[in-house]
Amino acid sequence: MQALLQASDADDAVVRALVAKGNPVLLRLRKEDHRQGEAKGQIAGRKEGEIAGQIQGLKLAIEDLCEAHGIALLPEHQARLSRSDLAQLQALREQLKAHKAWPALK
Repeated sequence: MQALLQASDADDAVVRALVAKGNPVLLRLRKEDHRQGEAKGQIAGRKEGEIAGQIQGLKLAIEDLCEAHGIALLPEHQARLSRSDLAQLQALREQLKAHKAWPALK
């Protein structure tokens, strides 16, 4: 076990020395890791933005639906819209379309 730890320490020392020396292979690997991290972050950010856009669009659609059908949009309804996620808003929109009224608050 001690031999494995010493070998690991030796490997770490070699890598640190290569980094300090500016080894082109390690620099290229670091750049690639950085690019991959950026790409993952962009994808995650794009997805988050798409969901936020869908939520905003559904809130506006629900407000328009209420206006078009004469459904009261009270402060407690606005609060409900503010705290609802995408799935909840989709279900609420369907309920408003079907029943032309707000479901009972839970």
